Amino acid sequence: GTVVRLDGVRQRLRLGAKLSGGELASIEAEGELEIDALGAALPSKLAVPINDVRVRVGHDAVLDLAGDSLSIARLALTVQEVALEGEGTVWGLSSEERTLSLRLTAPAFDVGALIRSLPDALIAGLTDGTDELPPVGGWARVRLAINGPIGDGKVPEVQGMLGLEAFDLGYGGQPGLVTGLDGQIDFTLD
Repeated sequence: GTVVRLDGVRQRLRLGAKLSGGELASIEAEGELEIDALGAALPSKLAVPINDVRVRVGHDAVLDLAGDSLSIARLALTVQEVALEGEGTVWGLSSEERTLSLRLTAPAFDVGALIRSLPDALIAGLTDGTDELPPVGGWARVRLAINGPIGDGKVPEVQGMLGLEAFDLGYGGQPGLVTGLDGQIDFTLD
């Protein structure tokens, strides 16, 4: 079955409000959520369970009650060693026809450091239980654009880019399968 576990959760939230004509017009929210270890077993969604993944979320957002929208001026999402920064808007919050527009980017990060930071259980799932990581190095960057209807069974369109610079990958404990690869992979989630 489905199991999700959160350990070492810390959160901070600051709320502010604006009035217009004596009525609540908007709510400002600024905060952070840190999770030391996220675990998830979702057999219908994930090929391998996720265990002990570090996650941090920071945000500055305004809920516009009259405009029925949420504007996210800053969204910082860090998963293990990858830090994504972005902004976006959700319209139609009170309706079944919500629409999302979100942009996220991750500046260059060390691919080897990311792979070495993966939890043991995930590494075992990726290495057929040998726990031996292939030699890997280089830099990567990510850009995501998420747009379209969300909720009620609808999923927005996701377009992204993974850029690689001086990427190296070994196989069977030996370096050299791929060396010095530079390139860009454009992808969509349909």
